[in-house]
Amino acid sequence: MRLQFVERLALLTMASMAVFSPDLVAPANAAVCASTNYVVGAPIPDNNINGLASTKTFSSTIGIITDVNVTFKTSGGYNGDLFVYLVHDSGFTVLLNRVGRTSTDAFGYGDAGFNLTFDDQAASDVHLYRFTLFGNNTMSLGGALTNAWMPDGRAADPFTVVDSDTRTELLSSFNGLNPNGSWTLFAADLSAVDAATLDSWGLEVCGDLPLAASVGTQPQGRIIECSSNVAFTVTIAGTGPFTNQWYKDGVVILGATNLTLSINSAHPSDGGSYTFVTCNMANCATSSPAILHVRDTIAPAITTCAANVTNAACVSPVPSLVGQVVATDACGSVVVTQNPIAGTLLGPGAYTVTLSATDPSNNVTTCTSTFAVRDLTPPVILCSTNIIAECTGAAGAVVHYSASASDDCNASPTFGCVPVSGSVFSNGVTTVNCTANDGNGNMAACSFTVSVVDRTAPVVNCPTNRFIVLGAGQCSIAVAYVPTYTDCDPIATAVCVPPSGTLFQAGTSLPVSCTVSDHSGNSTVCNFTVTVIEVVKPLIVCPPDLVVECGNPT
Repeated sequence: MRLQFVERLALLTMASMAVFSPDLVAPANAAVCASTNYVVGAPIPDNNINGLASTKTFSSTIGIITDVNVTFKTSGGYNGDLFVYLVHDSGFTVLLNRVGRTSTDAFGYGDAGFNLTFDDQAASDVHLYRFTLFGNNTMSLGGALTNAWMPDGRAADPFTVVDSDTRTELLSSFNGLNPNGSWTLFAADLSAVDAATLDSWGLEVCGDLPLAASVGTQPQGRIIECSSNVAFTVTIAGTGPFTNQWYKDGVVILGATNLTLSINSAHPSDGGSYTFVTCNMANCATSSPAILHVRDTIAPAITTCAANVTNAACVSPVPSLVGQVVATDACGSVVVTQNPIAGTLLGPGAYTVTLSATDPSNNVTTCTSTFAVRDLTPPVILCSTNIIAECTGAAGAVVHYSASASDDCNASPTFGCVPVSGSVFSNGVTTVNCTANDGNGNMAACSFTVSVVDRTAPVVNCPTNRFIVLGAGQCSIAVAYVPTYTDCDPIATAVCVPPSGTLFQAGTSLPVSCTVSDHSGNSTVCNFTVTVIEVVKPLIVCPPDLVVECGNPT
């Protein structure tokens, strides 16, 4: 318990050492005095360091204390047991600290009661009042101590305090303060038996009337970039205490009561008119307005753009990509939009989607993503089946066929076949190749064959039957004949038996058989006859008449 008491005393002593700003101390002004007496009538707990605290409110027109006295009255008890101090604002004074305690007397004076005034200007220290009154420390008063005495002032531990301790905590500690407000008188009885009663205590305060509050250094208007820090500072003069308040556009800024108003990471909404109002007992003073302009010229920062998207379709709506964009702005929220807007129907192709991040000041940053609509399905080709055509001439045959293509994305895909339908196909096998292109990079192909065949025998124009009349003197004749024919094979072979140029004798009538064969194994046989006659009678040349001489008997 003793340690707690010593710690409390140490804290109060530190408080009494606080330094005040010069602008809180006004020069001498008209002096006035005021006094009051507080009736308490409460016992001081015996042998209890928690003691009794009596807190009262003092109200006057005084602004600055120049002198203060304390009236103090107790009854009963043992004076040497009491430790009494007074606190107001940062002021602290020890009124009583175990009066009569010396290095040879640990109990102090055994008188009962006080009815006195504590005054720094009094003639004697209350701690040794017996010695002052009687020249010794043993003679009892026989009643309460009266008259005016200097306060004890010793801030030493009341369990070890002696008369030789330094007196530092006097009533002068209140000089320069505003007397108005709460005052607390604390009294503790630190030894058993003989409990005292705190009957009353009071204040006699003299001081100066308060000087009017005024604003010295005025806040200055500023133009700053959004997210910057800014501070408005004022100085004030007059008699404290002061009640201070900052306002924005005439509205109280909660918690802004210091001489400096700091705005961190200012937003455009922080722009406006700032004023400072300070009040004391005498008046209120208002600063000139400081106009703050917060401009935003910095566009948002896009840290992540939307990923590229590919859809396999003929027509696809543009997806919403705004949710993928990560954008920040120092001055507020960011609205992300895209162009083309989500839902726009697009056909095959690659499209740039522009994503825009806009801040409240219409600063814009953009990034781009690619939206691709891909037609991945090739066209469908309906090809002809293989064709077998009969040749119609030496060149082959004209062949017509049917083939077509369709596509799910292109109503008219590019389509063609080589050779085209209606072409002359030469004899033999020809492959027809067909291709289709949908214009989106997809192709399809098919093929079939056209076989031009010769399954028709040659058409032969056989020579007519030949009837040859020999001329005079002719007994035979060589007969030439060539059958004519039409066939797909331009070099078909014609063979006649007997062959053309055979020597036919007069009076004969012989059949001739001609066979025309093409390279496809087709052949045609035709027949005709060759008859050779002699229509001129033979000429007989008789010898002349002979006269034969008969001279030979043979």
